Amino acid sequence: MKQICIQLTDERHAKLIVKSQDRSKNNLEHGTFSGFSIILEEAFPAETSFLVNWNGELDLGDMTCEII
Repeated sequence: MKQICIQLTDERHAKLIVKSQDRSKNNLEHGTFSGFSIILEEAFPAETSFLVNWNGELDLGDMTCEII
């Protein structure tokens, strides 16, 4: 099986965790289920942007990803 490895700074990882916890709490309070999508946009080699759409976009900025 192939993998996509996404490397985030500690700050960006913390933002993603906070958003995840907020969405989970919201789902429990309202009895709903929501998922999310991850968008990797590569403008140039080694210039990749990481966007998470989770009932509103969370832009985590430039990051490093590798297809293994």
